[in-house]
Amino acid sequence: GTKKHTYYPVGLLRIGAMLRDHGHDVKLFYKDMPKETDDFDEYWISAIFTFEITHVKKLIRMLAKKGKVRVGGISPTLMPEAFNGEPCELSLGKMADAERYPLDYSLLGEPPEYSMAKITDGCIRKCGFCAVHRLEPQYIERPRWKEDILPTTKYVVLSDNNYTARPLDLMEKDAEYFSGLVKNTHNRFIDFNQAIDARLITPEMARILGQMPISPVRFSYDGPQESGHIQKAISLMAENGKKQFVIYMLYNFTDTIDFAYTRMRELVELGISLGVSLSVFPMRYQPLDTIDEDRKYIGKHWTEQARKNFMSALNHYSIGGTFSFDDIKDFEFWLGKDKDEFVRLMAYPKAQQLFSKKKEILRQERRRRKEEAI
Repeated sequence: GTKKHTYYPVGLLRIGAMLRDHGHDVKLFYKDMPKETDDFDEYWISAIFTFEITHVKKLIRMLAKKGKVRVGGISPTLMPEAFNGEPCELSLGKMADAERYPLDYSLLGEPPEYSMAKITDGCIRKCGFCAVHRLEPQYIERPRWKEDILPTTKYVVLSDNNYTARPLDLMEKDAEYFSGLVKNTHNRFIDFNQAIDARLITPEMARILGQMPISPVRFSYDGPQESGHIQKAISLMAENGKKQFVIYMLYNFTDTIDFAYTRMRELVELGISLGVSLSVFPMRYQPLDTIDEDRKYIGKHWTEQARKNFMSALNHYSIGGTFSFDDIKDFEFWLGKDKDEFVRLMAYPKAQQLFSKKKEILRQERRRRKEEAI
């Protein structure tokens, strides 16, 4: 029912497996919507983001005319009151019965490109911007996680919220398993798409993680609590052979505008000095317990102009929502020579037009460098 589908709907694939086992005919609507000719007794909806609740309500009312509607997922678990009066039944939290089933990839209607698995549930942190500690209050191992990994897929997406809290002896076993997976199946690499915790990385852990076919290595630089830790973690992983990094950077939360610049510059400079590919992925904070379908929330140290300008800087430059610079001069040209210039840039009313001009200038400059290098 949403416009974007980043990953396969894991919850529905697991629930679908359970319902099929109970003898039901199941059809997944993943990239499309039910047609007028579709006729089912029940419709199960997975609702994720709270800013999509208004859209989900419209979907509920439409499907309720055709059959019983059941809604579960993150947003109803966080905000069940938002669904008061809607013609649906809510399923809050995880469905224990469904959790016992492996994912039924056949519901996708096409061979899956990747496998999705989760080695652990929960997180040892309780960050104010995150709902994991409310959704999965216990940090536990999922005993049957390997059943979700197919030998025929190209790679494995692991959605652990804090894999690095796992004991080192179990990590060693995981490293052996993934090495065998790459050797004996079509899977070429694994991707911890929720990032791993830089604060927990030690030389020994970096050695073990270095043995895993992780690509890219993802960390988060959400605030000053990671300062120093993330630089050390990236360096340790680079020492252990990792060359591809993606760093999530939370902004528009309690951070200041100039601290966003500081973090980006630190990361770009570190990537250049280590000789690795490092992309910064800015992620705008959105409150978890509000229905803000236009996503207009502004952090206390940000402004509407700064939010728009930063998005403009990202949209004009980025590939897939990330910043990546091989030359610090390009970074300074795009975002400012220092944090004061960046702050002024974020307040400039005509920043969108400016970034359009900068994009063309930077393209020409890079073309010139390439020609000179030949």
